[in-house]
Order: sequence, then structure tokens, then C-alpha cells
Amino acid sequence: MNTQLPDYMIKKSLSYLESMIPSLISLNRIGAIDNSNITLKVITKFAEQKKWDDLFTRSYDGEMITCDFEFVRCNAIFLVICDGKKELGYMRLTTGHHWLSIGKEYCVSEAYIKPAYRGKGVFREALKLAIENHNVRAILLELERAALNASYYRTLGFCGIQQNKGLVYLLHADLYHQPQIEESLLIDEQVARDLYMALTTENAMVH
Repeated sequence: MNTQLPDYMIKKSLSYLESMIPSLISLNRIGAIDNSNITLKVITKFAEQKKWDDLFTRSYDGEMITCDFEFVRCNAIFLVICDGKKELGYMRLTTGHHWLSIGKEYCVSEAYIKPAYRGKGVFREALKLAIENHNVRAILLELERAALNASYYRTLGFCGIQQNKGLVYLLHADLYHQPQIEESLLIDEQVARDLYMALTTENAMVH
């Protein structure tokens, strides 16, 4: 049985594919961004803050420390990550931790990037801006996720850790130039030891 397509059908198919190329290129560019254009916009309205907080909560599948949202707002800065008029994601910064100067240094307690913009360096650029402009000196993460991405955070200057009920705070080198961190670890947890090693290896890179 001859299954070869007639020439006219092949030509028709090729013409259709050629006509689709501009659309496919445009579709691929939807998530394209110039990281040098990324900015952080402070939002203060309750409804907008709650919208982004809900987006983060729905997308997050790990362990969370739940708090009353009104209480959270009292000690937080809500930032929308933008590329021009496009909103790419958000970060919530909190203060009041005993190892931070209250009202002067902040911790990234939540971060959310829209699916279309993930894997493009958006969070890294936003975090750099938050470190420079909002004095971010810590990041709250699950222990396993922190261990998995330890080298990534180390390049941004985070080399210390504090544990908190299954979660960890990665602390910036500015807080601990010679960090005495081992006392903060649960020594019987292998992943905690691995994280300590990952963060403290080649510490000279971040000082």
C-alpha cells in the first residue's frame, strides 16, 4: 500500500508551516525580557498586596509559616517585580527578626514569579535590586530547597544560616563576616550539615 503523500499536499503543508513561523516566533518572545529593565515597585494598597500574597500561597507546595495577614502587613514591604509595564512577580520583605536591625534590614519571606517568566533570571535580578535598594539581608526557605540552591545564593552573598521549625534563613555576609553558624544547625540532620558545607565552601568569594 502506497502511503506517500501527493506533491500538492506536501506543498500545502509546507506553505502552512511557513505561514506559521512568524506567529511561533512571536509566541516565543512573549516571555522574553531584558533583565536590565527590571524594577521593583512598592505597593501599599491592601487589595493589591492580598492579590499577590494569594498568588504566592496558591503556587507554593512546600511548608509555610501561617500568620494573620493584617499582622504580616505591619512589618512588611510588598514589592512587584516589573519590566516596564509588565508585572513579572512579587516579593514580600519582612523585618523584626532578632538578628536584623529592625526597620533597616529585611528578609525575603515570599517570592513569586509568573510561570511565563521563570528560568529567565528574573528572581536573581530582583533579589540583587532588593539587596541594594531595600537592604535585604536574609531569605526564608525550606531546608531542602536551600541546600539544593546553596551555590546560587552564595554567589549573591548569602553564607550563613539560622533554622526555624523546618525552615532556614539564609543570612547575608554583611551580617556575619566570620559566621559562627554551627550552633544554629540541627547537627543530626544530614541535609543541614550539607547546607552548612555548601554555604561555607569558598566563602572568600562573597566577603
